[in-house]
Amino acid sequence: MPGDKGTMDAEAMDSETALEREATRVSPRETSGLTTRLIVQFVSGRAGDGGVERLLRMCGLEGRRDELEDENAWFSYRDKIRLLEATRLVLDDPAAPRKIGASAVGLNVGEAMKLALKAFGSPSVVYTNVAKVGSRLTTTHRWKLLLLEEGRARLVFEETGGGHGYDAANCEFNVGLLRSAPELFGLPAASVRHPVCALRGAERCEYEVTWASVPRKIGAGVAAGTAVGAVTAAVNRVARGPRAVFTLALGAPALGAAAQSARTRARVARARRREMQERLDAYEHQTRQLQASMRDLVSQLDLDEVLEKITEHAHSAVGGKQYALVLNTGGGELTCDRSAGIAADVAAVLEGWVASALASANDKPCVIEDLSTEPALAPLAEAGEQVVRSLAVAPLIFKGQRLGALVALSDQVEGFFPRDVDMLEVYAAQAAAAIANARRYEVAQTQASRDPLTGLLNHREFHEKLAQEIERSRRYGVRCSVILADLDGFKGVNDTSGHRVGDHLLQDVALDIERSIRASDLAFRIGGDEFAVFLPETQGEEARALAERIRSAVSSRDERVGISCGIATWPQDGVDKEQLLRSADLALYAAKEEAAGPGGRRRGRSGERGGVEQASDAERGALRADDLRRRSRQMALMGRIELRLRDAREPEDICRAAVEELDAEFGLALTLVMRVSADGRELVEVASRGLVTDRRRERGIVEWRQPMARGVTGRVARTGEPACLADARRDPEFIQTDLNRECAALVAVPIPLGGTVWGVLELEDAGVGTFDRDDQAALERLAGWMASAMESGTLQDELERAAGGTVEALLAALEARDAAAAGEAARIAGVAAAAGKRLGLDGEELGRLRRAALLQDVGNLAIPQEVMAKAGPLTASETGVIERHATAGAEILARAPSLADLAPVVHHSHERWDGQGYPDGLRGEEIPLPARIVAVASAYTAITSERPHRAAVDAEAAIRELRSAAGAQFDPEVVEAIIAGLDLADAHGGLTPPR
Repeated sequence: MPGDKGTMDAEAMDSETALEREATRVSPRETSGLTTRLIVQFVSGRAGDGGVERLLRMCGLEGRRDELEDENAWFSYRDKIRLLEATRLVLDDPAAPRKIGASAVGLNVGEAMKLALKAFGSPSVVYTNVAKVGSRLTTTHRWKLLLLEEGRARLVFEETGGGHGYDAANCEFNVGLLRSAPELFGLPAASVRHPVCALRGAERCEYEVTWASVPRKIGAGVAAGTAVGAVTAAVNRVARGPRAVFTLALGAPALGAAAQSARTRARVARARRREMQERLDAYEHQTRQLQASMRDLVSQLDLDEVLEKITEHAHSAVGGKQYALVLNTGGGELTCDRSAGIAADVAAVLEGWVASALASANDKPCVIEDLSTEPALAPLAEAGEQVVRSLAVAPLIFKGQRLGALVALSDQVEGFFPRDVDMLEVYAAQAAAAIANARRYEVAQTQASRDPLTGLLNHREFHEKLAQEIERSRRYGVRCSVILADLDGFKGVNDTSGHRVGDHLLQDVALDIERSIRASDLAFRIGGDEFAVFLPETQGEEARALAERIRSAVSSRDERVGISCGIATWPQDGVDKEQLLRSADLALYAAKEEAAGPGGRRRGRSGERGGVEQASDAERGALRADDLRRRSRQMALMGRIELRLRDAREPEDICRAAVEELDAEFGLALTLVMRVSADGRELVEVASRGLVTDRRRERGIVEWRQPMARGVTGRVARTGEPACLADARRDPEFIQTDLNRECAALVAVPIPLGGTVWGVLELEDAGVGTFDRDDQAALERLAGWMASAMESGTLQDELERAAGGTVEALLAALEARDAAAAGEAARIAGVAAAAGKRLGLDGEELGRLRRAALLQDVGNLAIPQEVMAKAGPLTASETGVIERHATAGAEILARAPSLADLAPVVHHSHERWDGQGYPDGLRGEEIPLPARIVAVASAYTAITSERPHRAAVDAEAAIRELRSAAGAQFDPEVVEAIIAGLDLADAHGGLTPPR
């Protein structure tokens, strides 16, 4: 009928045009992305991508397919209705909305929500929680349960008051959804009636749902079939010869029933297998999600990055909800540090409520199903910029410390499934460990770059940033300047008022300097009472004005103290960092001499204290001429020392390297480094070379010690001020004995570390005037290098502790998943470490082995809980899942910079000595030694531990098992090392075999 077809096309075109005219974009938080994804997936399956494009064009949603398939997105109610109505036209099927709803279980949509629904265990519980389910799909209408009986429910669907009304397409969609619920449990779809509809004049819509419990009916059939089979068997036992005809006649209906029963049992078995596979797939999806989250979190040490990752993963954990990360700032207050979709007034209410909730909580997650029942939260449930009707909160706890809380919010009453709360708790555990680790790393980074007393950047940062900024100035063709500043009279404050007052004064001076400079300038504390300022893109009078501002501010602070400043500008005062600093040093000493006046006493004319100087042209010329004579020798020496310091980590090694190079270059009477003792009362020799040292050792004096209160060296250590003496014998504090009787010239500089004097580097030599200011400046730079090398070693230790924190974070995640397995990790590490010592591992190698042993099962995060806890034999597919955990664990560790070196050990920890292991089938010594050790240690611990399917084996029997597997599964040498090391392992958390 061509005429009818043309009429239908015309009507369809008119409908399309009407839909296009109606299409507008409105408030997005009315229809969940779960619904829009379901619609798009259904149309794609029936009409392909072309059908989806036509659908979106008809609804005015072109180019938004990715957004519509985002389950965490939200759209307007009208978007939903337009999409449902348009599917009828695109698919030429009036029943399309109902079929879309009915396809919810079969399509790849809402897997996390389906997993949560399956956890309810039966259709009746799903229908009981219909309000929670509905809140995931829409905010414009709500569901209520009116009646629930065996296999029957009556449900209400009504507006929430927004004036959105009802629509026939939505009614059909609801029918389809309600039909699909039993299919979650392998049951046939439900029957749904819609006797009361708002479109027929009623105030609301009502639906009647009935469903069948197939397993119950099948069970009865199986029982009946079994009874018939038993009768038939009894008859057959007495039927012989001619009676066989009777037997067959009687057995025919019985055999038919038995066959039917067998088919029914097979169908039930298939349904159950399908359901188990679906659950396994869902759990795998959830586990991959958790694994990806943990991988993301442990790969970050920057606190801001970690916080961003947490909020991002929280959004995935409780899809479609708003969320907030409320953190303890350290002063006892809680702040809404990160949030998504939360108004400021809501965040303020949350901060106050979470603080009181955590104070009285039992450290477990909780759900407030209806905020109107909670006085402190009730205002959030009222009409306003943002309405919140229920929330779930999980505390962030790490090693007993409450760091804050992770909060998810819903605009519906009873908006959370039990699974939501479980997932929120798991993510909160991950988040707490990641936050604690990132904070520890942040503290380590800050301590490595900041002076702990003043908060200014430290000596190491000064040299690094100065070199960087000079290079930047060279690259962009701009000038820059540096100010070196030294307090005048500070020693007198310490001597008369004590070091506590002196410390407060240093803090005040640092504050004055920061207030005097610009935001683009950088301030440093580079010694006891020495400061520096870097001035980018600054020269001449502008630099002098800033230095004068600093001098004026400090001079007005305390009448006993002034400050002298030396200025040098790149490139005219020095073409590199070293020359620039020497020019600034010259200017600083000139300023100090000017301030001191005749006789070395500070002039204080016109009430001014201190001075500001810049190197003159003559001084710069002399400096450059002198550089030609000294530079090659000095640079060669410093280059050698720097190379040696680069490989040194321990303070003793650093000091020894510096002393040996200085002695080899200059052959002085004494080259000495002494450190301040732990109690601060003595200076103790660390390294020394020269004639004085040789004499002392000839007399059997192995180690030189002297009181901090005595000597020029003690003075330098106490005050932090260097000493350069042409003839030290004229200084009343100089200690001269027959050991150093020839010595006259002395230069000693403090070695600053962590804002205090760690020790003193001292040179002594015969003759007068051997050392000058340039030698002192060079020695101070060397002391700075030594301090930097020590700080680098300390920072490395801190970073290793941060790596330990990452290990703790992963172990916390494992413990949340499987407390018993996490507890065994320490035992495995103890057994492995004891064996590693016997096999010659030490130092970093042994530490790496221990960490790898602790984390060798981190890939268990990728194994579904059902498989982990299974008591019986594993299927082939389940075995494959188990065997993937080594690779998954290696992938997790490879993403964490501090643990990447452990990845190969974990990856190969399940290889076999005979090559029959996994994942790569390596054999013999192709397998890394640490992996071979971990494999045996893990096996021993597993054998001696309780398992769901067997009791623990005692140590003696376990040893027999290990020896029987040596040469096939395990490296024989490693097996013997494990057994021999078990006594040692007891100290490390391992097991000791019985005597």
